[in-house]
Amino acid sequence: MTSAKRTNPIMMASLFGFQAQAGGDTGDSAGFPLQLADIFGPILGVLLPTLILVIVAIVVYARLRRSNRKQEPPRSAARAPQPRQGDTPEARALEALDVALYNRAEPAIREYYASIACLILQYLGEKYQIQVHEATTTQILSDVAEVLPEHQIDYVGEILHTCDMVQFTPHHPTRSEQDDIYETARDFLEGQAKG
Repeated sequence: MTSAKRTNPIMMASLFGFQAQAGGDTGDSAGFPLQLADIFGPILGVLLPTLILVIVAIVVYARLRRSNRKQEPPRSAARAPQPRQGDTPEARALEALDVALYNRAEPAIREYYASIACLILQYLGEKYQIQVHEATTTQILSDVAEVLPEHQIDYVGEILHTCDMVQFTPHHPTRSEQDDIYETARDFLEGQAKG
């Protein structure tokens, strides 16, 4: 009986010690291992502010990158156009075409097309003494038909009709369409320079 009393207090002490330790760690008298506040408190206290800082940094970076893109010249025009040699109407029109391409920017696409139409009209008026101011595209094409071969009239018609469509309708041209109008105008002017 004495041995049973000795073992019982040891077992009881170890059992109570374990319960006291577990109860002391959680602070819970009911014996639950952990409370939600013990887990989520540190997580919310550290991760939430870190997450907010990361989101703010991403937004600031995106805005800075977007504003830097607006200031960069287009990639297709990595450097400013150099003046052309010669003082012919074709050379001046090709130089104006290069300037229009260099100044092309996404928010100013209508102005890009307007500058191409304007330089083609100015070229036709100067080279062939055609009245282009306050004339419709149809009137200009009928006047040009008297002095240009058929394939050159097609170039002029395509350029002017495309520019009219972009300027006067809600059509927003794709990047390839913007490149195509430039190439068409260049082909026309270079064909004119060759004679």
